[in-house]
Amino acid sequence: MAKKLDETNSVSFYCKNDKLNLFIDKIKDLTKISNDVIIKINKDDVLMYSYVNITNTTAIVAFKYYKYKTNEMFTVDGDMMDLTLTINLVNAKKSAMGLSNLSDSKEVKIKMVYNPNDYNFVRAFYIEDKLKVRLDCGISTISFIKHFDYSIEKIEKYLNIKNPIFTFKLNKVDFTKIKKLAGLEKDVDEKFQPLYVEIVDGRIYLKEKNWDFPIGETMLDDDSFATPKKFFSCINYTKDETEMIFYVKDNYMFISGNETNLILSTELSV
Repeated sequence: MAKKLDETNSVSFYCKNDKLNLFIDKIKDLTKISNDVIIKINKDDVLMYSYVNITNTTAIVAFKYYKYKTNEMFTVDGDMMDLTLTINLVNAKKSAMGLSNLSDSKEVKIKMVYNPNDYNFVRAFYIEDKLKVRLDCGISTISFIKHFDYSIEKIEKYLNIKNPIFTFKLNKVDFTKIKKLAGLEKDVDEKFQPLYVEIVDGRIYLKEKNWDFPIGETMLDDDSFATPKKFFSCINYTKDETEMIFYVKDNYMFISGNETNLILSTELSV
């Protein structure tokens, strides 16, 4: 039986069916990066993200996020003032499964109980409908607060995509072909098997040892970047989306689309 929490500090939200299912779908999608999903909510914005870092370092290998206006996702019961809640779903797949039991509800009430002495981390949230669901959440850690506690402003400042080394566009048809080619080469002993972005004689290629695929042209000198192939499949083209833009910087590549905001390291060992 779950331990009863002190509910002195709590905020309640109402969420309609379509937004609840959107919320669930985004949690599920972020678990393709990691089973730990972070959700930040204030009166203006909802930020949902997941990341993988190299063990015992602050180096990010993959980072994916979604952002919404709070009033697009929830109706706040009361006034959040300047409060920012942090939800750490340490077993997000299980959490999404629990939430899925409410996917047919017309509207649910979500009560989030938070600890003001722990950076306003949500300890648990309750979803009230005919079926009541309680989801327990993780507490803060020093490492998280110092290195991985992001806001929309912090992410956008870090990205700074105005001056990339180069960019290229990848259409949905070519992306599907590249995914199939990438599936042919698997090295189970390598945690982050690299997918290479290479410039050779003015042509840009995505490649591995046994295949290469031309994706664009550039005036830059020959160069090579290694990005984690495992997370390349986390790119999501929407039904009506034909292409995405890839921004290549010194140490990362940012993929931007209608439903994709994905950052991949380009500093894997080549």
